[in-house]
Parts: sequence; structure tokens; C-alpha cells
Amino acid sequence: LDEASRQRIRDALTDGLAAAAAEVRDEWIMPFVLHGDEHSVHSRFVELCERIGADEFILPVFDMPDPCEYVDRVGRVLSR
Repeated sequence: LDEASRQRIRDALTDGLAAAAAEVRDEWIMPFVLHGDEHSVHSRFVELCERIGADEFILPVFDMPDPCEYVDRVGRVLSR
């Protein structure tokens, strides 16, 4: 994250979080997101939990068209 990008994000914050989020590039956040097919997400999640000793987590549910389907899908992936 270079200084120019940092400044664009800071400047955009004056217009709210959505405006600042528009300045964030996918490649900056993808290392922190579980993504891929169901098998790879499940495997990576299990490996991560084992590595850090996690036995619970919080699933954020943002404003979305079908939050129940989202929670169901996450449950299916994690209970494989």
C-alpha cells in the first residue's frame, strides 16, 4: 500500500465508508479472505482454525439480498 493509495482512502473517508472501500483494491484484501470452491474453502478454514487454535468464529452478515441463504451456504461449506 503506497502513500498515494493511503491518501486516496483517507480523502475518500470524508464521503463515508463506501467511498473509501471503493479505493481498496481486491489484491490487498484477498490474502485475508477465504475464497474458492467449497472444498478449498473448507480445507483452508479447518487448517487455519487448527493452526491458531480457534474453536469459534463470528460470521458477519452484512446488508445483502438473502442473508439466510448466505448463512446456510457457509454452514454447508464448513460442515463438510
